[in-house]
Amino acid sequence: MNALRRYDYAIQRLLPHFWLAGFRATDSGNPRAGDLVMLQSAPDSEWHLSFYINDQGDGYHMLESLKTGKLCRWGNVGFVVISREWVRDYPRLRWTDTQFRFNDLYSAEVRRADFWMYVPFIERLDGSMAFLGFRTRHNLNPIRTMADGFDYSEASRGDLRTHLWKWHRIHKACAGQKGGQGAGR
Repeated sequence: MNALRRYDYAIQRLLPHFWLAGFRATDSGNPRAGDLVMLQSAPDSEWHLSFYINDQGDGYHMLESLKTGKLCRWGNVGFVVISREWVRDYPRLRWTDTQFRFNDLYSAEVRRADFWMYVPFIERLDGSMAFLGFRTRHNLNPIRTMADGFDYSEASRGDLRTHLWKWHRIHKACAGQKGGQGAGR
């Protein structure tokens, strides 16, 4: 069984919260669609940490394993809903392995390019589209330039590099103007 990369990410990000702030559940027993839940009164399995999909009726619930992405119908179990605020702070919990691979490529290109003053960031990943942005380091300028969508599904490293440098130049021009609002999507 190969674990999805989001599982390791979740463990790395959520466990420190549990250790430092104590365990906090948003709402035990009453999950909503999309909530990250821990199963109660269930054998240890790949679904011990899952996304709640929906209530199937008759006491059954559909869950998506955070570890493997598999769906399973569970009955006669309880739920502890992980704090929705914590989950909202970590959108990468919902990323696919393909999106993590793009992030690896993106991070390598950013390190290689050595952007110093104007720093790129990933605004969001939506399917195979990456929405990137640029900000000025240390928030010396509040302007954030949002790039248009970049389809990374078949893009090469060179395509990504070209896209980053294009938007770097645009952000540099916008950030240099006083009162400029940056380029929008």
